[in-house]
Amino acid sequence: MKFLMRALLFVLAFCGAATQGATPPPESAAALAKTWQGKSVVLTARPMGRFMAWTRVNISLGMLGGGAAAAAEGNHIVTDNGVENQAPRIARALLDSAQKHLGVVAASLTPLSLRASDGAAVAHASQDADLVFDVQPLRESLEPFVAKVGEYFVTSDVLFRIVEVVSGRVLAEKTCVRTTQIDPVLPSREEWLANHAERLKAALAAQGDSCLNAFEILVLGVPGGDRQ
Repeated sequence: MKFLMRALLFVLAFCGAATQGATPPPESAAALAKTWQGKSVVLTARPMGRFMAWTRVNISLGMLGGGAAAAAEGNHIVTDNGVENQAPRIARALLDSAQKHLGVVAASLTPLSLRASDGAAVAHASQDADLVFDVQPLRESLEPFVAKVGEYFVTSDVLFRIVEVVSGRVLAEKTCVRTTQIDPVLPSREEWLANHAERLKAALAAQGDSCLNAFEILVLGVPGGDRQ
């Protein structure tokens, strides 16, 4: 009986390892790039992710009450200061890089206005293209550095996926998180929002550029940062 149990456990472990090896998580499309010559690509046009403007007061209220206040204040900051959605710019630049280095072509479709995140749903909306470059802004925030009173930092979280239309499969995906929390000197909330949030918008744009470079290198497998 002990021998049979050991044999069964060995078989299960082997099958599990084989399954994991056969279906690695999507990460880089570089190995597939040689098959993309002439393939058409359509972009998504995702809405800006929720901008959360935290303060020490609404943090103390907890995620329920404080979260609602942070979301409302974040919406106010975005609307009043014209804070831009970084996703369309990143998506266009990724398509430019793929055209230059991988030989894809832009599909004769306008960017797809989507909220669905399921790969099959994205593919269904893109029937006249071969691939979808789906850039999703997940979240952005302005929040206090708890260890240093009066100092605030900015964080961005962006997802890039490549969806194959014919199968609905996600061929590659990568999440990029960038934050100024590690900067040696952090501005105050007032400094971030001065002059129509000039400093905030510059930080978000820089974080978008950093994520764009990461997506080019880690997902597309092409040189990053070589745009004119």
